[in-house]
Amino acid sequence: MSVALLAPAKINLMLRVLSKQNDGYHKIFTLMQTISLYDKLRISILPYDAIEVNCDNQDLSGKKNLCYRMAELAKEKFNLKQGLKIDIIKNIPVGGGLGGASSDAACVMKAILLLFNLRVKKNVILKLCSMVGKDVPFFLYQGLCIAESLGEKIKKLTTYPWHNKPLWFVVVYPKIVLPTKKVYQKYDELNNDKTKMINKDKIIKLIMNKEFDKLLVNDLESAAIELCPKLKNIKNIMLKYTKLVSMTGSGSCLFGITENYSSAVKLKQTIEKELKNCKIFVARSI
Repeated sequence: MSVALLAPAKINLMLRVLSKQNDGYHKIFTLMQTISLYDKLRISILPYDAIEVNCDNQDLSGKKNLCYRMAELAKEKFNLKQGLKIDIIKNIPVGGGLGGASSDAACVMKAILLLFNLRVKKNVILKLCSMVGKDVPFFLYQGLCIAESLGEKIKKLTTYPWHNKPLWFVVVYPKIVLPTKKVYQKYDELNNDKTKMINKDKIIKLIMNKEFDKLLVNDLESAAIELCPKLKNIKNIMLKYTKLVSMTGSGSCLFGITENYSSAVKLKQTIEKELKNCKIFVARSI
């Protein structure tokens, strides 16, 4: 018995770092949106007690994959005696701030609930997912969400202007892996420890008015550029053709927003002439 699922990528329309905790982790406020760039997963029940994770990117096979950890935790929590085989086809770039690993892990949790016909309280599922990664709970909700605290406190937004008419994104991956930990360390070097405050009502108003020029703020962008100056050049090239450009997550992907598919394709075709060493995707909000 098996189930096939699509694991969507995400972009951060806004990412504010609010404060640093004593344990070194950072409290954040972020606005996340799932997009139509997917990894493909097939999760199967094995007749013996084991966890197998196979990926077309061999570096991501086995125990180091977050999917393995998700399966391990779920088997222990729900006392599952049978094993799981997880096959992954990667389309979401690794280390680009698009959340592919977390999305894959969320798919594994969804598959386990389906395959074993489990009825589990939502707070139990969310807690298990947050033990694997702080972005994993978001991928259980998908759509447009506000995430707070360390990223695990989620509020799904159900009313916003692009709910029925999607936004289109041009996502640029410079084929550079930026480890999240290094980006936050560089952020701490560049910034003092002042705690920031967020006005949620103001942000909701910006969303409803589609004021992306004010929404697109990523506090980690300057740290990522410091670690990888190439990102600044990529952003400057994108800004020549669209004013709505930002970095997602802790990088290294940058994205531009357009109103429709044809303008997204045109933007992709224009910038890929100057960004020959990058992978460029067109995707819509989902």
